[in-house]
Amino acid sequence: MCPATARGSIAILESFGNRYPCDLGSGWCYGLRGPRPVRSFTHLGQDELPRRRRRGGTSGFFVGQKHEHYRERTERMARIDLNVPFGEKDEAKGLGARWDGSLKLWYIPDGVSSAAFSRWIPAEPDIGLQCDTYFIAETTTNCWRCHERTTVFGFILPAGHASLEEDDDDQDSYAWRQYDEPTIVHYVTDLLPSVASRMKAFSRNYRIDFSKTTESSYWMNHCEHCGMKQGDFGMYCEPEGAFSPISPAGAARITLHEVVEPFGCNGSTGYGDYMFDNMKRA
Repeated sequence: MCPATARGSIAILESFGNRYPCDLGSGWCYGLRGPRPVRSFTHLGQDELPRRRRRGGTSGFFVGQKHEHYRERTERMARIDLNVPFGEKDEAKGLGARWDGSLKLWYIPDGVSSAAFSRWIPAEPDIGLQCDTYFIAETTTNCWRCHERTTVFGFILPAGHASLEEDDDDQDSYAWRQYDEPTIVHYVTDLLPSVASRMKAFSRNYRIDFSKTTESSYWMNHCEHCGMKQGDFGMYCEPEGAFSPISPAGAARITLHEVVEPFGCNGSTGYGDYMFDNMKRA
């Protein structure tokens, strides 16, 4: 919980690569990486905004050592996606790889050994968020540059997802902490290749780009009309942003596409009353 002074308004954390709503007023927030300044939307009263926060502390429970839980789930996966250059597709096909036309990639089917495909298997990133399933969230927003309505995408993890956090009993080690409520993920980095491929089937406008605001690169939306970057702050952290609804009607404009596959990335998480029940299911 933030040791900021409550002023009856929602505060937004403004920090490098890790911004999220906070349920207290302006001042300083303390997270896993030290103190960060926050600012208040003083023009909005407390009753006008849903309560949201960065979840932490004793709200979850440890579920295993670093990456153990994720590796166990990955080992149970029947399918492994591959990064096969066009000039090597016939070789991969001859070894038993199959083509997924919807995701535009080759993969190793169930029952085929992965040994012969090692050079095409993507390296697994060092992730800090994971879940057995996830939702690709879809909605529209006005491009800040050309003002045209453009489709944007994001990720929502259901209850049961886990976050890699400092162990309360040992500050030098980390453990997976499981949460019993959904979260919306933003400032995404180190996205699992299989999840990135799934997103590409929805949009080629959600891709890694550099943000001058955060001075970092992350997965972000781009306008489908003019190609301009659509940063996460306005969509996830500002009240009435594309993925930050403050009313059931706003939440109903978001469509959720369920993906029953493992999810993994690094990024920021938002918790609280995002009115997930009001979002439409595809």
